[in-house]
Order: sequence, then structure tokens, then C-alpha cells
Amino acid sequence: MTQPSPAPRFWPTAGPLGLAIIGLAVLTAISARFSFRSALLYLIAVVFVSLTGNFAAAAAVSLIAFLCLAGFLSPASLRPHWSSRSTSRPWWPS
Repeated sequence: MTQPSPAPRFWPTAGPLGLAIIGLAVLTAISARFSFRSALLYLIAVVFVSLTGNFAAAAAVSLIAFLCLAGFLSPASLRPHWSSRSTSRPWWPS
């Protein structure tokens, strides 16, 4: 008897997970643009994915929603700074 392929188990998880990641990215971008802070919107996204009955997708979406919300709500002093370098010299050695 042959072992079942892992591909049939992957696609039912990838569909809701992919849509939820896109939804969380759009939600974070809109929230950042309009300075709107609401954890309830992230919770609604997690609940919709959990209603599919797929535990792996729901767990992944809840972790990603937490990271998006934590990054969005963290104070500016805790966010990484990107130093602006002079563009007069190229970055590669000559």
C-alpha cells in the first residue's frame, strides 16, 4: 500500500491561509494609513479563518495577526530605524 501524498493536505490549508494573509496585509495598510487602531478587526479575520475548521491555518493567521498588530501598535522608539546613506557613492567597493 502506498503512502498518501502530503499535497492533498497542503492545499486546503493554503487557500484560507493565503487569503487571510492578504486580508491582514490590507487591513494593516489601511489602519496605518488612517491611524485607525482596532484589534477587533484582526480578531474578526482570525475568527473567519477558524470557522473553516482548519486548525493549522487558524493558528498561523492568529500568529500573523498578532505580529501585525504588535508592530502597528508598538511605540516609535521600539521600531527599527533605517539609516539613510548618502547616494553620492555606490555601495559596492571600487
